[in-house]
Amino acid sequence: MLRNYVGQSVYRGDVKKPQIPPDEKARLEALESLGLLYSPSEERFDRITALACKVFDVPIALVSLIADQCQWFKSAQGLSAAETAREISFCGHAILSEGALVVPDATADPRFADNPLVTGAPNIRFYAGHPVEYQGKKLGTLCLIDDKPRPFSTSDREDLKSMALWVQNEINVTALSEVQLELLKELGAAKRQNMIDPITKTWNLNGLDDLLKKEFSRSRREQSSVSIVTLKIDNFGHVSQECGSHAADLVLMELAQRIRATIRPQDLLGRRGEDDFQIYLGDCFTNRAAGIAHRIITRVNEQPVEVDDYSGTITASIGIASLANAEDADLESLLKLSEKALDKARKEGGNRLSILNYPSGD
Repeated sequence: MLRNYVGQSVYRGDVKKPQIPPDEKARLEALESLGLLYSPSEERFDRITALACKVFDVPIALVSLIADQCQWFKSAQGLSAAETAREISFCGHAILSEGALVVPDATADPRFADNPLVTGAPNIRFYAGHPVEYQGKKLGTLCLIDDKPRPFSTSDREDLKSMALWVQNEINVTALSEVQLELLKELGAAKRQNMIDPITKTWNLNGLDDLLKKEFSRSRREQSSVSIVTLKIDNFGHVSQECGSHAADLVLMELAQRIRATIRPQDLLGRRGEDDFQIYLGDCFTNRAAGIAHRIITRVNEQPVEVDDYSGTITASIGIASLANAEDADLESLLKLSEKALDKARKEGGNRLSILNYPSGD
């Protein structure tokens, strides 16, 4: 089943399923041990897929992880799907290769000609995927997709391999906060799936609420400063009204990537509502939080968002609540203060930030 892509299963029995690797059990164990499956997208992977789109001039680039029943996208450019069924995945075939799997024209390849990802959206014609390994186990791929047939040279293969090795290096580096990593490894994939927003690949409301409590408890123990950023997209409503839900999803994906590129790797980012995000900045007081928020506003609106049938400038309003010492307050009061600051920014016209310090609210 294509989640957030089409409304029902599109698998057909005549599609050639990828074979199961001989080391499948160990491969899945390695994948689960990392806690990467159903985890938030991270800027370090988004940077690679965005660059891949530019280098190879393709509309879609993915870091795809092959789980038991699905392929799940740790990072995605140009595709709103969170995952697809493994049995129809191209990447399920690619992890069986030592090098890159290249399909110049899927309609002319008997393995894929009847694949629903070829006969329907996203209308794959060209595919190139290079395996990504961890401890010798192929977890997934860095892959490129185009809706037009195209050649792929030996030099292109080498460049794709280099970028896949970059993904591998990042997999070996811990970037999320200690609290987020603990939760990812503590919960099974099924539970993690229910804590990730499939559109933005950030924590959803369930995950955000749980992690905010854990992060705040850690800050209290360490008696460190805290800032909570609440962000609302100013002009999001007209996007879905004018261009439809698919374009709106792509806009949210793009904005989430822009926010991730601005905050620190350890900061906690979540989507609270249709057009609302929240960010927990640990060890971060007023001036530093304001600097991060100013960068977010600039990054959000410095270039028009161009996706699907939509092209336009997006702006955002931000409210910040800052606390010098987490021992002096409770989380609920800080969250309410952040909402109050956001209301102030919106009443002043939007596309700006407002900062309130706890406890005075000045």
